[in-house]
Amino acid sequence: EAYKRISETCAETVTEIDEKRTEIFSMGRQVDELSRRVTDMCELREKANAKMKKAKRKLEEIGDEKDKLVMELEAKDSIIEALKVEVDKHVSNGINGNAD
Repeated sequence: EAYKRISETCAETVTEIDEKRTEIFSMGRQVDELSRRVTDMCELREKANAKMKKAKRKLEEIGDEKDKLVMELEAKDSIIEALKVEVDKHVSNGINGNAD
């Protein structure tokens, strides 16, 4: 009778150990899956950061180009204003010359 109880207890213990082992292996697989997901997310973050840096550089280039174009426009506006003054002088001189 004692042998039977010991045998049953051992069988139960082996069953519990097998269940725990299965549980541990399952957790190991979950950890592996989570590790892969974290790795994927890190890679995605790195790619996103690279794209953000590239976009920032592009925006800076666009800003520089815009500044250059604004300066060109301002220079052309100055030339146009100077030409208007010259035209006004010639028109005024022509009118004054004709009035005499």
